[in-house]
Amino acid sequence: MVLRNALWIKDIEAVARGSSSIRNYEVESAAYDIDEVPTTFTFRAVGDVSAILACIAAMSDDEKDERMRRSVEDMR
Repeated sequence: MVLRNALWIKDIEAVARGSSSIRNYEVESAAYDIDEVPTTFTFRAVGDVSAILACIAAMSDDEKDERMRRSVEDMR
């Protein structure tokens, strides 16, 4: 059983509306299938955030749009 603090719900609501989410990894993310959401990025150390931002910035507009579309569809 995974204890849930319900903070992932806020991220799920954001990505369901087309936003991206970057937040610290927590074991409970598995309960929300976070690994399946293409616009949600997790980090284990704060120093990893700059690499995540660089990765997002390097994506083409088409890739960003596709990730957003898939996230919204999956949440729907």
